[in-house]
Amino acid sequence: MGYLSDLYKFKNTFDFTHYDTTIPSLFPTPEIENKIRFNNIQILCNLFETHNISYWLVGKTLLSLYKDDGFLFHDHDDDVGIDTKDIAKIPALYKDLQSHGFRVIRITTNDSMFSIMKDNRYIDICIFHEKNGTYGYEQKWFPKHLFNTFTHKQINNFKYRVPEKSNELLRRMYK
Repeated sequence: MGYLSDLYKFKNTFDFTHYDTTIPSLFPTPEIENKIRFNNIQILCNLFETHNISYWLVGKTLLSLYKDDGFLFHDHDDDVGIDTKDIAKIPALYKDLQSHGFRVIRITTNDSMFSIMKDNRYIDICIFHEKNGTYGYEQKWFPKHLFNTFTHKQINNFKYRVPEKSNELLRRMYK
C-alpha cells in the first residue's frame, strides 16, 4: 500500500468483467444515464474545488466535451486527472464523496489511479506525476507543457476544468 493507503479501508470489491457490456441495461434511456454522469462529475468537480485539489478532465471524457459538447453515450467511465501534490487531501475529499453517495471500487496496485462509483456510474481519478520530462500515469505519458495552464469549457451551465492545450493533448491521445 502506498500513498492511497487511507482509502483501502473504504474500498469495495467490484467485478468489472461485464460492466461495459451491461451499461445499456442499467439505465432506462441514454439520456438518464448522461444526466447521472453529469451530476456525478459535477459533484466531484465541486468537491475538488472545495478541497483545493487541482483537477482536469482527461481521456474520452475530455474528448467528448470537445467533439460532442457532452459525454459519449454508453462510455463505461469518466476520467479526471489530479496531481500527486494533492494526494494528501484525498482522505478528506473521500469523506465528502461518501456523504454524496460515492464509494471507492478500485485502487490500482501502484496507486496511480482509483475509481469511485455512484448510481451505477464510475469515475476514474488518474493521479498524474512527472517522469523523465513527461507527465502522466500508468502507461499514458505526455509532454509536461500540455498541463502547465488550464481553462474551462462550459457545457450545460457547468464549467469543466480542462488543459488549455486540450486540442494538442487530444491529438496525442487519439492519433
